[in-house]
Amino acid sequence: MTNAVQILKRHGIVRPDEVVKIARKEDLELAVACTLLEKESGGGRNVWGNDGVDTCGNYDKGSSVTQAAYLAYKRDRSRCGMQGVGPTQLTWWEFQDRADTRGGCWKWEVNVEVGFEIMAGYIHKHGLWEAAKRYNGADSYANDFVAKHRVWRDRLAGSQPGPHTVVAWHRANVRQTPRLSGKIVSHVAAGNSYPASCWTKGDTVTAEGYTRDIWIKLPLKVGGFGYVTAIYLKGDKYANLPASESCR
Repeated sequence: MTNAVQILKRHGIVRPDEVVKIARKEDLELAVACTLLEKESGGGRNVWGNDGVDTCGNYDKGSSVTQAAYLAYKRDRSRCGMQGVGPTQLTWWEFQDRADTRGGCWKWEVNVEVGFEIMAGYIHKHGLWEAAKRYNGADSYANDFVAKHRVWRDRLAGSQPGPHTVVAWHRANVRQTPRLSGKIVSHVAAGNSYPASCWTKGDTVTAEGYTRDIWIKLPLKVGGFGYVTAIYLKGDKYANLPASESCR
């Protein structure tokens, strides 16, 4: 079976191994991560954006981002205007500054980490379409993002890192967090199979004669992830996921 890294490479994603790792670290569905990189920088190229602001002679739009050019841009940012930077096209000054506190917005891996973190946070709160709109500001962008996300999901079906399948034996709620107070975002149905990302510890649940503090992380159809108590999934206390497959 073709793995996720090979699929990303085949379809033009830059540094696919690192994209997979960073997406997982930031709890961002890999299909969303790939869609973001495709739309923002042609697959993750570390380039300047093309927003209609004055470059003040510090950089060429669409060219590679360098440390020297970025520092010159940042020095003149309040006078010349904000420009998209890097593989995730961080544009808002607070996002650029966040990346700078982690080592530099001009660094590919830092830029990707912050961009994925922002998108994951938006999805967690608002769902995929609204997250995409908030990232870019336009309805048309969000519509195209959702369409491209479907394509990436199809490409990656069954090939995500650490692919596992869990089977529900009872209907159960899927929550936004591994907590009984977490917002219900979906459900699993008895007899159905679901792709699982990993397991994590959360609230202790007692039901159907079992007590578990293990929750299984599942990708949601609308993007992002949710959690279901392992009690309602067949198998051992990890729902047959390897004990080593803990969420990171």
